[in-house]
Amino acid sequence: ASPYAPETQPSTKGHIYKSWQLGDKYEVAARCDVDGVMESKGQTVLANFRAMNEFDPRITGVDWRQKIDNQRGAVLATELKNNSNKLSKWTAQAVLGGVEALKLGYVTRVHHKDNTRHAVIGTQTFKPKDFAAQINLKAESCWGIIHAFLDIFAKMQDGTYLIFKDPNRAIIRIYETPASAFESHYADDYIPENEQALPAEAAAKQDEDV
Repeated sequence: ASPYAPETQPSTKGHIYKSWQLGDKYEVAARCDVDGVMESKGQTVLANFRAMNEFDPRITGVDWRQKIDNQRGAVLATELKNNSNKLSKWTAQAVLGGVEALKLGYVTRVHHKDNTRHAVIGTQTFKPKDFAAQINLKAESCWGIIHAFLDIFAKMQDGTYLIFKDPNRAIIRIYETPASAFESHYADDYIPENEQALPAEAAAKQDEDV
C-alpha cells in the first residue's frame, strides 16, 4: 500500500523502493510505481500502463481514428511533439522502476463534444530502455539535472521549495514556500448537508421550484 494513502484506502499500484549513488556526495532514494504485470514471450513481466488522450484533431491536424491502423507512427510522433515532457516522464519512471514493459493506450472521445465517454482505439507496447533511446531520452542527462538541483539545494537552508519552469523561456525558478503550503484539510472539514453543493440537475430543479 502507498505510505501516503489513508489507512482505509488501499493503493492501486505496486511500489519498488530503490536508491542510487550520485558521485561521492549524494545518495538518491525513490519510490517507483509498478502498475501490474503482463505476458511477454511466454514470461510474466512487470509493466506500466499509460493513456494518451487525443486532442481536438481540428487543431492538431491528426485524426487518430483515421491514422491509428496505418500510420500509428505519425500519431505517436505528433504526441511526442506536443507532449514530450509527459512521455519522457513516463519513460523515465519505467526505467527507474525496472519494469520491462511500457504499454501506451490511444484514447479518444466517442464524440468530440462529449467529454464523458471515451474509447481505447489502440495500444502499443515498448521496452522502456528501447523507447528512451527512440525519443532521445538519455539517463546521463536526467541524472545530471538531478545532480545540479541537489548542488543548488545543498547550499540552501532546510525548507519547502517549489521548482517552477517558465513556460516560454529556458528558465527555472525556485521559490521558498511555507511548510504547510501544499497541505489540504478540505476533506477533514465538515460541511452541513444543507450547505453542500447540489448536482446540476437538482440545482436546476430547485431554481424552477423557486
